[in-house]
Amino acid sequence: MKEADMLLSIIIPAYNAEKYIDRCMTSVYKDAPTFEDFELVVINDGSKDRTAEIFKRYCERYSNITLIDKENEGVSVARNAGIRAAKGEYVLFLDVDDELTGGSLAKVCAYLAEHEPMDMLVTRQIRNNGTREWMKGEPPLQEHKPYSGIEAYKRHYVRTNAGGGICRRAFLLDNNLFFPAGVRNAEDTIFFGQLQVYAQSIVYYNLPLYLIHEIAGSASHGVDYTKLAKSHVITMRSVAEVKSSLRGTRDHKAIFDYVVYQLLSNTIQEFAASKELTYKQFREEVDVRNLLPLDTRYMYHMKDNARLMNFSLPLFYFLAWVKKHK
Repeated sequence: MKEADMLLSIIIPAYNAEKYIDRCMTSVYKDAPTFEDFELVVINDGSKDRTAEIFKRYCERYSNITLIDKENEGVSVARNAGIRAAKGEYVLFLDVDDELTGGSLAKVCAYLAEHEPMDMLVTRQIRNNGTREWMKGEPPLQEHKPYSGIEAYKRHYVRTNAGGGICRRAFLLDNNLFFPAGVRNAEDTIFFGQLQVYAQSIVYYNLPLYLIHEIAGSASHGVDYTKLAKSHVITMRSVAEVKSSLRGTRDHKAIFDYVVYQLLSNTIQEFAASKELTYKQFREEVDVRNLLPLDTRYMYHMKDNARLMNFSLPLFYFLAWVKKHK
């Protein structure tokens, strides 16, 4: 073992999750490798139900679980507590309402042990919406080949969700990479955007590792766009802070500008869809001066839209408003 006494730490944040715990834990321990290879760091984020009680029963059953009980501060702070407490060379992020696929944990541990250290390992995801199950498409990366963050981005790869993400813990600590505290929307997009700026080795392993459970039906039905827009204001403030603190060349920082565009565009769409909010309120709430202009040189997706955002943000907003209200 090169950097730690253990190979892998699985970080599981949980809030009022009593109905999901058994499914999640069963998926981890079914066909699991030896306890010398992995541990679970479970963070009970101030749950009001039986979450802590159920996890304590698992702690009595399995010797490789660390349970952290803390006040409710959100999933970002919970995951950060897990990163700091982890003993593994690598950390894997697992949401308690999702699960690992059968036998995949042993395979991923073997892969990490047999290969040179990498900043991030990319695997496959399966999704289940309650009606059907399907595997997400392969990432545009050659299997087993290490890519820098810039090289992966040039191949149109950007990770946006935490579930199943595997990162070398020392790399996170050396670059002070943590989830943005207080952010409850798109916190994983911000985290992995930063990670890709600094990553020197991103490796793809064609293993179906992670099963995401989704809610069937339309994602837009009954959405409170006013509430969603206001929550994304906090997200955008964090994005502006991260952008101003990034180190590296302009080429490195251009990777994060793609993340900025995606999240700023989403926030504009939500403000435009709200019947209560206005463009003036958007400009008052969102720190646009520290978000724009965007460096579009590496923006292979949505480059023209990003250029329009740079050229005339009011026009970009107006077009979003027309689309939402036509």
